[in-house]
Amino acid sequence: MRTARVPHAVAKGHRAARTASGQWAAWAFLAPIVIYLAVFYAYPLYRNIELSLRNYTVRSFVQGDAPFTGFANYAKILGDPAFGPALWHTAVFTVVSLVFQFVIGLALAVFFAKNFRLSATLRALFLVPWLLPLIVSASTWSWMLNSDSGVVNAALRGLGIGPVNWLTSPD
Repeated sequence: MRTARVPHAVAKGHRAARTASGQWAAWAFLAPIVIYLAVFYAYPLYRNIELSLRNYTVRSFVQGDAPFTGFANYAKILGDPAFGPALWHTAVFTVVSLVFQFVIGLALAVFFAKNFRLSATLRALFLVPWLLPLIVSASTWSWMLNSDSGVVNAALRGLGIGPVNWLTSPD
């Protein structure tokens, strides 16, 4: 015969306290990404929409007094005879380039999935374009932070601060 276990009862107040603290933790973890999205996506989107509803010239852009025109800019663009062909060319270019990218990508994936004599070498060479920006970035930072001839230490010397050995260990 088996004995049945009764689950331990949790007082309702404790469960509510745990749920509330879990909610605060969830919001604390969400806050950085929400702030990031607001600063780098929502605000630029708002600003672009706001700018599109004004009539900017070089003078008004510098002085910051561009008059509000509402949707007149959009009406002007939609009424322009060059808009239709430009939109068509953009759509055709987008569709054709996506089809070619998909076909070429799929063909390369099928090709590299097979094992043959030079497959490992070709896969390694295929990754070089992804690695190259990292190598260039690391080299640039290495040159900038060089303790003898780096730009950062030159700027510090110009401010009257001694050079810093950025890339050495304190040991």
